[in-house]
Amino acid sequence: VVDHCIIEKDRGGFLQMRAPDCKVYVTNSVLRNGGNRFILEGNGRGIDSRNFAQDTIVMRNTVVHNIVDRVLRSQGQTEPHNYIEIDHCTVFNQVGRHGAFQFGKALTVKVTNNLLIDPIMLGTSPAYTDEQSQPDKEAHKVFTIDTLYEGTNFTFAANNIFYKQEVLDYFESNDSVSRPAVYSDLILQQLGDSAEDTYFEEEVTLAGVPMSILQYVKDIYADPFAEDMFDFVVEDVAVAGTALDNGNLFDFSTFDPCYGMQTASATAGTDGGAIGAVGACNLSTSVFEPRIAATLQLSVQPNPVYQTATFTYELKQQSQVRFSIYDLTGRLINTLVEDEQAAGQHRVNWQPERGLNKGFYIARIQTNQGEMSLKLIVQ
Repeated sequence: VVDHCIIEKDRGGFLQMRAPDCKVYVTNSVLRNGGNRFILEGNGRGIDSRNFAQDTIVMRNTVVHNIVDRVLRSQGQTEPHNYIEIDHCTVFNQVGRHGAFQFGKALTVKVTNNLLIDPIMLGTSPAYTDEQSQPDKEAHKVFTIDTLYEGTNFTFAANNIFYKQEVLDYFESNDSVSRPAVYSDLILQQLGDSAEDTYFEEEVTLAGVPMSILQYVKDIYADPFAEDMFDFVVEDVAVAGTALDNGNLFDFSTFDPCYGMQTASATAGTDGGAIGAVGACNLSTSVFEPRIAATLQLSVQPNPVYQTATFTYELKQQSQVRFSIYDLTGRLINTLVEDEQAAGQHRVNWQPERGLNKGFYIARIQTNQGEMSLKLIVQ
């Protein structure tokens, strides 16, 4: 379980599973700056399970940006993954050296409520598909799978997938580059006529994110072995003027991967809500840079919880508050508070829903003064 983490600057894969039958959950996190700008290889991946079949791979409410290769790579294994889910994620500034999401072999795939901006900036180019196999020969696709099994189950829905006009213009200007299709042939075969209803295109502008890395793509096509290419690795402004300052700086204290509520994407989710990593838009400072605040004095009685539990916490000042219960995989169970509250002590009652499994859960409060979590036992 990788939760509320920032993982960056790995030349290979951020998370590599080199054993079979793992359960992998990546939630509420940021994966950024993956790959090596000096070597045009298949490096810079998000989740990497190349040669092993996994029980579960889940990525939820996670932002992936400034990476060279795929968000998910899976190839070479002889058995299929049991379950893959990509939900409420935001991806941008992805070069897409060998595609975007390569599922390999899988029995169940769920891809819902995601915002993919320029998911393969390199485009579909035979010149750059020679190192690793693609199921549709030389053509990159955003989502690919190698094998269909009896009972294979796909759920694709409510995904906004678009390319910015500057990227489309570049594709048009380069004779050897074209815009990648969304699905590989086998996925299209499985989805049938419903494929066109599983995604839409709406250009939205993220409030505060690093600049486009299209210049890096242009530099690759100009000379893939050049040593003076634009640096796709974005550094914090704190390194300005140092050896790490290669001209691509961003003030990460202002990072805000959110878009306007007036857009169609704000109500396009399968639940009627916003698509993309929507958790990043609520109390984004504490989501991406958690500050543990013991001053909240979060407590619960009783614990273990049998029928009802009462939480207490104290706010030093008026604050926006989000108070939720999660299971250990990061799945949201209940949101008990999502409102602005006055300073002082507060009490919240929780009654576990009938049928909720016994076991461990996490209560988490996010406020302007920080956040705090505690472990619950439901009996």
